[in-house]
Amino acid sequence: MANDVSLVEKFYAKLLNLSVTGSCEEGWLGIELGEMQILYFKSDYEIEKLQEWAWQPGYRAGAGNLTSWGLEFEENDFQKVVGNFQATAAESLYQRPDWRRDKYWGFTVKDPMGNTIELYTVPKESPGNKEWV
Repeated sequence: MANDVSLVEKFYAKLLNLSVTGSCEEGWLGIELGEMQILYFKSDYEIEKLQEWAWQPGYRAGAGNLTSWGLEFEENDFQKVVGNFQATAAESLYQRPDWRRDKYWGFTVKDPMGNTIELYTVPKESPGNKEWV
């Protein structure tokens, strides 16, 4: 459920460059994730935005036993998505991606309803520099 499906659409379509189906006017959206789809419906009443970050072992932060998900991007797409976030006031756990579990770059963000989403990419080769530049 979402208070404002148009904000959800902007987040997933503009910031994450994902395909969105549905209609804000009709009060629902579908976010395409390969063969899976996340659906958001406009709530009939105001829902409080989640304040806590969900706990996930990849970034070892957050305290909430909350639903969260991870979205994998190709390396070039990941860089674009991170740039999209850094150019806005969208909420992220850290200011830039970090190297996680010695396997992947991760960047944890919140969607307009406060859901925790780990954006990540697995590079073809382990980077020599473990600091995102």
